[in-house]
Amino acid sequence: MTDQLPTVVIVGRPNVGKSSLFNCVVGRRIAIVDDMPGVTRDRLSSEAERNGLRFNVTDTGGVGIVDRDDLSEEVEKQITMACEEADVIILAVDARDGLNPYDEEIARRLRTLGKPCIVAVNKIDHPGLEIEKEQFHKLGFNDVFPVSAVSKQGIGEMLDRAAELLPAQAGETAPAGEDALKIAIVGKRNSGKSTYANALAGRERVIVSEVPGTTRDSVDIRIRRGEREIILIDTAGMRKKRQVKDPVEYYSVHRAQRSIRRCDVVIHVMEAPADISQVDKDIGAYIIEEFKPFVLVLNKIDLTAGVKRAKFIQYVRQQLQGAAFAPICFMSAMKGTGIDDPLKAAFRLHEQASYRAPTAALNQALHDALQARSPAATGRAFPKLYYATQVETNPPTFVLFVNKPELFSTDYRRYLANHIRKNLPFPEVPVKILMRRHTSRNGGRESK
Repeated sequence: MTDQLPTVVIVGRPNVGKSSLFNCVVGRRIAIVDDMPGVTRDRLSSEAERNGLRFNVTDTGGVGIVDRDDLSEEVEKQITMACEEADVIILAVDARDGLNPYDEEIARRLRTLGKPCIVAVNKIDHPGLEIEKEQFHKLGFNDVFPVSAVSKQGIGEMLDRAAELLPAQAGETAPAGEDALKIAIVGKRNSGKSTYANALAGRERVIVSEVPGTTRDSVDIRIRRGEREIILIDTAGMRKKRQVKDPVEYYSVHRAQRSIRRCDVVIHVMEAPADISQVDKDIGAYIIEEFKPFVLVLNKIDLTAGVKRAKFIQYVRQQLQGAAFAPICFMSAMKGTGIDDPLKAAFRLHEQASYRAPTAALNQALHDALQARSPAATGRAFPKLYYATQVETNPPTFVLFVNKPELFSTDYRRYLANHIRKNLPFPEVPVKILMRRHTSRNGGRESK
């Protein structure tokens, strides 16, 4: 089951400011905003709250857009599905352009749905333009609000009315989004991320195409697996930095990186038959740099006849340095084979990353590590480790109190992290080690 909160959907023709309006309503920049028509293709959703009621807000592509990659039909399909699922619809129009035949056609289509509809007359950025809203009463809807997504003028009044039109049970029983497990699906272009997201959602939630760069925004998709609520974050496909020249693609990549930073677990999708690319290596390095638990998923196994999995796993381990602890799953998103395995692994990783180790067990593990391999001395200075404590989860973060942090090499710190992983319940997740100079009881610093 998906998206249990009631939904407010924003629709309209291209370049009327739907994405700016969406960002304004949800209170943060989620949708990419650009002067180029047709930037938004997929449905973007995020939670909002008004007058004590929680609901989803959904941004859509421009109605009637002529997509440069021949995806107009797919964009229209996403808009239609969004409107069919909506509880309240906001029709965004442009005050500066005035009433447009496309606005009238969209209004006609919306009236056939029989759903509550609000007209947001956008781009009224100064009081003199408010009179422009009167012409939009011709669209046949009672609720017409002059608004400005830029200055936030009129947004509150419009949302008050939207909240009144929501179903009576809005936001009363649905679980809060902050409690949901956030899983970012990342990878290079055409690795099958969106196909996988749709397979998990059980519907065409995002556009799938052979055209590289189809996904531009990071799209949140709420699903359920048993009692677990999950927010899947489908992201734009990445490629080499020097190939990113389009400003829209630039923002897409940054949205994908932000999705990695805000998620709980990453699913890194790669093509099983293909060589591991430099882009995949860069993605893996970024995930490790952010200390995020991640699952390596080798997709398109239906194309790997004759390839031995054990040998391919060995190849992946060799190519992705620093990811030896991450679990590997095989699947075919297109065929639906093995699609739940990465989710099961993600649940397991989140449990490990949320574990807090007893201080005694942690210090015993580190004592054993020191006994097995002492840190190398630097000249006449000998590194000393006094004790350690876990200060945080997600990621598991440990502070080690030592005589001089600079005496512990990067290699030795990596050795300690690996030892913690092997001897405590963190076998498949990155752990973060911080070194602090130990202060003696009399307030001095231990330096010997």
